[in-house]
Amino acid sequence: MTDRIGLRTGSDRSLVADRIARAIYAYAGRTGHAVGHATVRKGMALLPAPVVETITQALCREFAGRAGTQPSQSELQRLAFLYGVFPRDPNLIALTFRVNVYPDTNARAIEHLLARVTPDMERRDDLNVMRLFYIHKTSPAGFDPQQFQRIAFDAIRNDGILVDIWRVLFIKLVMEKMDGGPFDKAIVRHYMEIEGDPNILYSILYILFDRFNRLNDLDALADVVAQARFKTSAEGFAVAYFFLVSFGFAAQAKALEDAHRGLPNALLHPLFIKGRLAPQPVSAAPEARPDGDRVDPAYAALAWAWRDAELEKAEIRTRLARRPRAASPRAPDAPAKPRLLVAVFGQMRFPEATLPGVRDWILNDFAAHAAEVDLTFAVCTWRETGGKVFLPDDHIDTIGGFLSPPVMALLKSLGCCTISDLRPHCPRVASKILDQAPISTEIDEGRIARSFPGETTFDVDSEGGYMRALGRTIADAVDGNTMLMNQGRMLSRISAVTQILAAVDRSRPAPTHVLFIRPDLCDLSGSLASVFQQMRGRSNWAVVDQDAYAQVVEGVGDRFILADRLAAEEIAGIGTYTRRIFDGADPESVLRRKRLEPHQMLRSLMFEAGIDIRTVSRRIVGWNLFRGAVNRDTVLAELRVDVAHMADGALKEAFTERL
Repeated sequence: MTDRIGLRTGSDRSLVADRIARAIYAYAGRTGHAVGHATVRKGMALLPAPVVETITQALCREFAGRAGTQPSQSELQRLAFLYGVFPRDPNLIALTFRVNVYPDTNARAIEHLLARVTPDMERRDDLNVMRLFYIHKTSPAGFDPQQFQRIAFDAIRNDGILVDIWRVLFIKLVMEKMDGGPFDKAIVRHYMEIEGDPNILYSILYILFDRFNRLNDLDALADVVAQARFKTSAEGFAVAYFFLVSFGFAAQAKALEDAHRGLPNALLHPLFIKGRLAPQPVSAAPEARPDGDRVDPAYAALAWAWRDAELEKAEIRTRLARRPRAASPRAPDAPAKPRLLVAVFGQMRFPEATLPGVRDWILNDFAAHAAEVDLTFAVCTWRETGGKVFLPDDHIDTIGGFLSPPVMALLKSLGCCTISDLRPHCPRVASKILDQAPISTEIDEGRIARSFPGETTFDVDSEGGYMRALGRTIADAVDGNTMLMNQGRMLSRISAVTQILAAVDRSRPAPTHVLFIRPDLCDLSGSLASVFQQMRGRSNWAVVDQDAYAQVVEGVGDRFILADRLAAEEIAGIGTYTRRIFDGADPESVLRRKRLEPHQMLRSLMFEAGIDIRTVSRRIVGWNLFRGAVNRDTVLAELRVDVAHMADGALKEAFTERL
């Protein structure tokens, strides 16, 4: 038959098919009657199936080229005619499916098409992604995450509509269906490369990094993120880079940066700039940033869709304006006998239980590793005290200090994300942690003073004093938000170190360094004095506890901050810094108020002051938060009972091996 109609080669077939397709498309615009269907069908019967398929492919291209994403009524009538001519053709079924499913969905038409999908058609990725999208819109519970992950992205990547449908389904998978079986991390790269909104990309990456961090599989995800290639999106690159830096994947971040140096404006994005100047591990060399603070001034003129771009630009601008006054990080920062002020800041929740441990750890650590350091203690706290308890929705990592890493890994592998998730597996552990009554009383200043050697300097405020000084201003601005009000309280006690330093300077040799440390820490281990010895030859530096979840929201850990005097005075100025922001009515001050969210205000202040921020992991300096009767020993005792009562033999064995 092919010879009979003169189609001898593939190019002949393609050329003739295009001509026939154009003729049919034109004819479809002139008639929609059944006689037209029959006439064209009769002509198509003379052609072999491969040629007919080539013609329908050409018709689909013609329609896409003319109709775009929003077909006119006349184009829809053409499509109806074409479908009538080829009612079983997979290409026309897929095209008709797409027109009726996205962006608006015609359920009646889709059900009609689904009834005509053959087993051969079910292997088509374009039809599968659209069918899953239809299920997502009409019966979300029926969405199959595993079937979605089997779709070959390369088969649809050149179709903008199908790519957008795939993107919607990927977001649904991450936000709602991550527990629906194995997750193929490789598809994360496809999503990253097509997501056009940096704010959505940030939210999705946050969920993914959190998820795989809980599962102890973050390295594999970081490798996938580092392989993403952004052809046009400098914002997508900046968000990905910032996540890698914040979670400690410096090598992967460097690889991503190197791969995108040719991407226009990529290195001018403010989130990239802040990522490049982000806190680094204390083990990193002083020369870890070979180009120092150099920032191309062209960053300031660019507009971005990223929600915090203008705020970050303001912070970068302030840092650059202040830089000439910053001390050299190589300058010696201490005399022969350094003097460390240990400033215990924040609310005293269980001082009788925690302060002796904090004191002994500091004294023993410095006696062993930095005996030449002269220690002085001070307390910046509240008249009121209260015991904070764990909450059911607290992240499971908040109890990481009570359970061994192998046990934590096992719990995460069982899907435990929050403390309440422990109940099905370890009900006694969950009850021990969650079933506590909060405690509230007033501090005994004399008793606290006796906890420390030598003369202890105090700055004790009351709730009323805080509200008069700063709290009322913040409360009015944040509509009384409890979380933000508590952040203001914490910052006010850090700020009190300014008065402490002034008092100590008048009565004894001036401190050369300051350790800001919370009073509710327990299970302290490792050596902060060794970190001090490593840093003391530099100037304008601060060491904080490593907290990826703080860093990824542009914050820093705040359980302890070890700093030289220059940086400590800047940090203690946080009260003035915060008041200036909340007193200001100008647009930039209003913008900066967002930084009152947990961990952020301190990092913004230190970033603008050009402080060299270093982080120390819990492997180097271990700590936990004391929450009443919950500690490592009491939790382990409850865990042993839970394991003894487990009915699942395999699970019981798995826990027993990790005790």
